[in-house]
Amino acid sequence: MGQTRFIPFRSHEERAVGTQGLAGCTAVMVVSPYGAIVSHVPPTSLPHVAADAIRTCYLENQQRGYFPAASATIFGARFSDQEEGEPPVLTVPPTVLIVGQQASQMADELAHLGIPVRQYSYDPFQELDEYPGRGTVLVDSWGESTIDVYVDDELVDQIPKAGPR
Repeated sequence: MGQTRFIPFRSHEERAVGTQGLAGCTAVMVVSPYGAIVSHVPPTSLPHVAADAIRTCYLENQQRGYFPAASATIFGARFSDQEEGEPPVLTVPPTVLIVGQQASQMADELAHLGIPVRQYSYDPFQELDEYPGRGTVLVDSWGESTIDVYVDDELVDQIPKAGPR
């Protein structure tokens, strides 16, 4: 938790990166044909801290040629008194307000970098026994022709693989 990690897809050792059991945290994935950044952001992290870490990791690896083009996915908690796509309301604990600010600030930062962003949400109170994939994200480059992006065990994006860098 609280980490931002980059993996290049040229490696035969690491071909997938993700996080699980978010339980109120936010996950951000920035994916290109050459590599991926995954960040697991705790709900108490200040919004600009997570956005800065992702931006720094992206810009460093963009200069190294890993992100000539990219897309991003943000996956954050949605609370019962919050409608899909709307910011949290004040009837929830203050931590929840930070979660909404995190997703919003990260989406703004990624858009400013020219990266298209998709946002998904999950119910952090849903029982894991009922839905074991809840709070899980994965970027998987094991396929022959695509890099697959999963949110809550559902395929949400496929990126064509590129030749060697």
